[in-house]
Amino acid sequence: WIAEHAQHPDLPQGVLSPVEDMRVFARSVTRSASLQDASRCASEMAAGCGRCHAAADVDVRVQDGTMPPAGRAPAEHMLRHAWAADRMWDGLLTPSDASWESGATALSEDPLFLADEESGTEAGVLAREIHLLGFEARRLQDPDHRAGIYGRLLGTCARCHSLMGITEGSATH
Repeated sequence: WIAEHAQHPDLPQGVLSPVEDMRVFARSVTRSASLQDASRCASEMAAGCGRCHAAADVDVRVQDGTMPPAGRAPAEHMLRHAWAADRMWDGLLTPSDASWESGATALSEDPLFLADEESGTEAGVLAREIHLLGFEARRLQDPDHRAGIYGRLLGTCARCHSLMGITEGSATH
């Protein structure tokens, strides 16, 4: 919708640039040849939303809910990781340092539990990569670079979900 529809004619002058950035990245998502590229463009689009909200001095409220409880089962970890990714998305979109930091902290503090025999598998490598991206996101102070990390996060999650045969509607979140 964002890619195909014109800007609202009553937008204030100060938001035109972020809105156009958002539209350019939305169009790029629709033309992406790879999941990695689509993930990067979608993240940049969300950051454009956040820049527009900041330029317009709009306070966007999101309901972050409570982080799901910790557990050792993969489904419990996936619920927590989904919650964390949602908080980071909110951090880009609204924009909100607090949302970004709560999601990044959750990912950095809650690595996926893997049995010893799974730790060297491709899924194990991807699980560690997600955890490390949480650390990287947590250390990142410049909001202008958050979309790049989030794009990498989305791409890594998608690769793991594909590897594990998780499709839309079959995931636990």
